[in-house]
Amino acid sequence: KYKVLNGVIITDVVDYSKAFNQGFRRGFVITEVKRKRIETVSDFNNLVLENKGSAVLVKLVDSRGSSTLMGLEIPE
Repeated sequence: KYKVLNGVIITDVVDYSKAFNQGFRRGFVITEVKRKRIETVSDFNNLVLENKGSAVLVKLVDSRGSSTLMGLEIPE
């Protein structure tokens, strides 16, 4: 279904949350954060922890295989 070799699938996004308002949706795959390849959930969690209180660039791929770059604000 997904045309990616790496990444983590977004399984839930709270309606009207900051992530939702920034365009993140259930079913998208996060393949990069800050231009670093994401292979596992641990990779993603570590980058989030390292960047608390800042915004990072995230590469997302949807179920059709289209990729886009989005900013994600990570709260403190």
